[in-house]
Amino acid sequence: MRRLLLVAVVVLAGCGAPEPAPPVVGNGPGPCSPSTSIESFSDALEGQTFQGQTVGNLSALAARPDGTVYALSDRTVLFTLDATATRPLSAVVLADPAGKPLDSESLVIDRDSSLLIGDETGPQVLRYAPDGRLLGALPIPADVVGRTQDNATFEGLALQPDDTLVASLEKPLTGETDTRLLTWRAGVPGPEIPMPLPAGLGVSELVAVGDGRLLALERGYEKATGNTVHLVLVDPRTAPRPSRCSPTWAPAPPWAPRQSSRSATRCSTTSRA
Repeated sequence: MRRLLLVAVVVLAGCGAPEPAPPVVGNGPGPCSPSTSIESFSDALEGQTFQGQTVGNLSALAARPDGTVYALSDRTVLFTLDATATRPLSAVVLADPAGKPLDSESLVIDRDSSLLIGDETGPQVLRYAPDGRLLGALPIPADVVGRTQDNATFEGLALQPDDTLVASLEKPLTGETDTRLLTWRAGVPGPEIPMPLPAGLGVSELVAVGDGRLLALERGYEKATGNTVHLVLVDPRTAPRPSRCSPTWAPAPPWAPRQSSRSATRCSTTSRA
């Protein structure tokens, strides 16, 4: 299936804005949340090849300090794009510790400029140098190994301000109804936090907001209804501090509260890059 790269800026209303519409927790198409808009998009990379690699199947983006952008293909290739994210500058083929290709889905740049990449095949979180050299792997908690659903593991990675790495499982572990946020500090596994997930949806991206909360992208597809896309603010802390932005749906701790669910299923774009 042909895939397009959509480079988009999503705007969410702040705490001082009017109360958002009730969260959309069911499946099926719905209107774009009044608190969410996609400002622009680009499909300039569609159909491009670079150094013998198809520039497509992109699963994660990460901005570099110099303004260029890492773009991770789930076909085990790490691209560097120019600052407009429309022109490839380099391509590096990655391999796992056994020398095999990855199902590379998630990416963050660590403080030392090394790259942490989530691989769904393992599942595993691997550390690479910018030139593609494998530097190591993070330990996966024993209670997760062997219980993940096929092709539904580390779709999202985020680095918190306190250097906690958070990985989201796309779907719940076998026998569970909530998915999980896994954490590491200094390479050591930390708390595992259950995260409620609407039926039929999976967590496909995770971004650190900067204040301890995370922005999660939930999405699903059904032939009868098409795509369902939600942007959800979650708080991985077991005791969230009070806020004027009270949760629209927040189970009691130790779950990660879904603080505001915005439907992005039918968001229109204002410009095309």
